Amino acid sequence: MMKNLKSLFLNVSFCMATVAAAGAVQAQTTRSPIVQAAGSGQMTAVVALLDQGVSPDARDSDGVTPLMAAAAGGHFQLVQTLMIRGAHKELTDAKGRTAYDYAVDKKAIDVIGLLRDGS
Repeated sequence: MMKNLKSLFLNVSFCMATVAAAGAVQAQTTRSPIVQAAGSGQMTAVVALLDQGVSPDARDSDGVTPLMAAAAGGHFQLVQTLMIRGAHKELTDAKGRTAYDYAVDKKAIDVIGLLRDGS
């Protein structure tokens, strides 16, 4: 258990450093670990956090959910997993954007189809 938590912590820390280095984190935005991991496509970290009881609809300070972050990254399998685990695709962020809107911006055709047609 402790080994898994340590591994999860290292994965999440890596995700946060990667996203920050890419300039994706703005100073005024507080990203939750699950949103960070989802945006970076870190399936193992996201699933571990969900298994620990983190909500698939957890939001950061801008109202972004893991599903939105995964869609913005074009991470099809992660979007699919989050939806299976109960993420709500109709939620909107602080600007009124849904996961579908993020997928459209990314031009992630497979993710767009999943969000449009998936339940």
